[in-house]
Amino acid sequence: MKGFDSYLRRAQIDEWREHYVDYAALKDRLHAYAKRRRALQNDHSLLAQELAKNTSATDYRLQDGEVDEDETDLEDMLHQLSLMERSEFRLQLQQELHKSTVWYH
Repeated sequence: MKGFDSYLRRAQIDEWREHYVDYAALKDRLHAYAKRRRALQNDHSLLAQELAKNTSATDYRLQDGEVDEDETDLEDMLHQLSLMERSEFRLQLQQELHKSTVWYH
């Protein structure tokens, strides 16, 4: 998508720059998630530590009745990580959209 990135840079108006959605930051966040996921999938103890250090990790635990009996601890932890990443990314995306929405209105 280099063409899109360069088009956005060329089309920007300096006075409006602070109100633009920062696509690069969103893209960087997704790349960071992928990098972290690759590292954590190779080291299960690191995955457990990552979930434990996140103070809201308990918010991402599966509800009773949702756990498949065949699901392993690793699958549960990866599911928790996915929910955590989704929530974090959604928050960042909402913040980006808010700054452009406030400017528009």
